[in-house]
Amino acid sequence: MKKVQRQIYLVLIDMINRGYGLCNFCKFAEWEDIGGSCCEANLDCTHPLIKLEKYGFPEPSDVWQGSDCWCFRPNISLQQLGVIVDITSQHLNAHYSKNKHEYIAITPSKRDKQEGFIGVIF
Repeated sequence: MKKVQRQIYLVLIDMINRGYGLCNFCKFAEWEDIGGSCCEANLDCTHPLIKLEKYGFPEPSDVWQGSDCWCFRPNISLQQLGVIVDITSQHLNAHYSKNKHEYIAITPSKRDKQEGFIGVIF
């Protein structure tokens, strides 16, 4: 995806304001659970060109906190990301419903509020 096309994703992801980056919405991102919590995971970029060092492509830069990544390929549509932004801006949690095939809003529980899990994506 060209840099100009990634810019709208960067703008929308920045509106979530929870430390999400392009990797959170990239089809080449694989997460390895290291601590039994969704917050404790290692990221591995599986983009095919990353593995082909002979072409001299650089490793993707740190994409957290709004940085760009040339490897980014979205795993959700702009419309879905817009729904996530809308839900999280209302201090609700966004959850992908497999039954409805869309993101839905969930009111954070008392425990979620105590632990600061407000406006997150599940």
